[in-house]
Amino acid sequence: MKIEFLDTKRKCLILGLICFIAFLILGISRLSGLLFVACMARYDTGRKQASLPFILGYTIRNVSGPFVGYLGKRFGLITVTVVGCILSTVGVGACFFAENIVAVIFLWGIVYGLGCGMGTSLLPLVLSQYFEKHVDKANGIYSGGACIGAFVLPIIADKLIEEYGTSGMFLVFSAIILNSVPAALLLRKPKNSTEKCNTNPGGVLTETTYENNLKILEFPKEGCVYEEKSDINLKQNIEFSSQEKGIPSEILELPNDSVFYIDIPQRNCKISSTNEEEHKYPKPFNATGKQNDKEPETMFSGIKTITEDRITNLPTVLQDVAQSELNIEKSHNSLCKSSSSTPNKGRTSNSFQVFLDVAYTLILLTQAFMLIVITTLWTVIVDASMDKGATKQEGVYILICMGIADTIGRFCLGYITDGGRMSKINFQILCAAGLGVFHILFVFLEGFVMVMISVGFAGLFTAGHIMIGVGIINQCIEKEYVTMAVASRYFAFALMSFTQAPMIGFFRENLKSYDGLFILLTVICWICTVLTWFTPIAAKRRNRKKTATIENEQN
Repeated sequence: MKIEFLDTKRKCLILGLICFIAFLILGISRLSGLLFVACMARYDTGRKQASLPFILGYTIRNVSGPFVGYLGKRFGLITVTVVGCILSTVGVGACFFAENIVAVIFLWGIVYGLGCGMGTSLLPLVLSQYFEKHVDKANGIYSGGACIGAFVLPIIADKLIEEYGTSGMFLVFSAIILNSVPAALLLRKPKNSTEKCNTNPGGVLTETTYENNLKILEFPKEGCVYEEKSDINLKQNIEFSSQEKGIPSEILELPNDSVFYIDIPQRNCKISSTNEEEHKYPKPFNATGKQNDKEPETMFSGIKTITEDRITNLPTVLQDVAQSELNIEKSHNSLCKSSSSTPNKGRTSNSFQVFLDVAYTLILLTQAFMLIVITTLWTVIVDASMDKGATKQEGVYILICMGIADTIGRFCLGYITDGGRMSKINFQILCAAGLGVFHILFVFLEGFVMVMISVGFAGLFTAGHIMIGVGIINQCIEKEYVTMAVASRYFAFALMSFTQAPMIGFFRENLKSYDGLFILLTVICWICTVLTWFTPIAAKRRNRKKTATIENEQN
């Protein structure tokens, strides 16, 4: 059975490699619970000190987002990813030589944390180059690799600790992570990475850029069709059409800023010319559809080359075309897509302006609030389930059920949005609202079976939110800022995450119940639905303001 969005071997390879990198680097980060206990025994330290490497590592990974985004714009996505994989390997492997918890805090918390951020934050952008129409499915599978790692790697880590000790486990895992480096090196940019523009919103002008930098501006055809075959600066033949009333098809040759145009006033004719050594002029068609052998009634009015610095001497038609081209490039620059895997040294400093975008601020807040809800739920779900009548052993099964539902959701839910069954914004609103409903229902649930069913749905909503985040950024943020926006999407969560421990402690220790905590999480979820609803509104307002500014500058 052929999967639609994996229609080429190259796409299968890229998706597999990125999923493998996530499996290794992000999967290792999910060993924190097991390594927390192992570090207490190995370095003879307390819980507070033993937890610092893993808390710091997760914080550094998210806080480094703007820095990683800047590096991605400056040096390219693949280069930064490879360096991140190397740093992750070094950070974990060097823990083999650590003799105290302070060294582990630095090596795991800072070196591995930064490497994890550099090695994984830009992978969604690499995916978007290959899966433009199926980006949600691809991102879901990519994030699903980390879920698989969360199931497989703890088993391996437990066996390694038993066989080689904690230090030996660090060394073996560094060798395992090292496999991510060649995987990252195999991620090269797509062949079709040249910049291209689509039809402008008015549907009047179509612009196509070919690999040899020949640009064709084409008007919609209606009555008259002309065919031109030229060997000037071309290695291939290009067919184009023009509408009636003598409106020409213009060919703009970019390298020397020259304009070649053909003005043909007659309609109901067919023109064929070879612009190499001679011009073959057209012969009009008679009523029977055959060409007349008489003198052609329609002739080229001129074939000219006019440089850009003489635009004031252009014919009216060419002035209109030149002005239209200028307007399109300014007003609809966001429609042009260019490869983000190559370095962009000219505008790296401007990429930080995305933090001034109201739409992106709403996205940052939504991501931060939702991750607080999700990570808090993962932290307390077993303890809260025991309050609902589940045993400690059944709590483990509840955690496994939620993890399986999360994994299935990441692999499957992308078909909803990529298939056009629901918009990305509505899908995220559904996920946030669904998690809110789960938390309020959990307050009234009793029994192991009901808790199992409810956490299964919670796992699906969690997967949907994590999967759709990159797609919303691609939809609402300007293309020139997407690299920084994707890399920094969890930046606000890193700053807010320090509120989780006091929040959990207040409700559990002071109020002796998680019910108040779950009600608070419900309120946060519904706040996220409002923030998500306003995000596209803010993006549209930003675009209108930019368009108005451009029009004022032109006037």
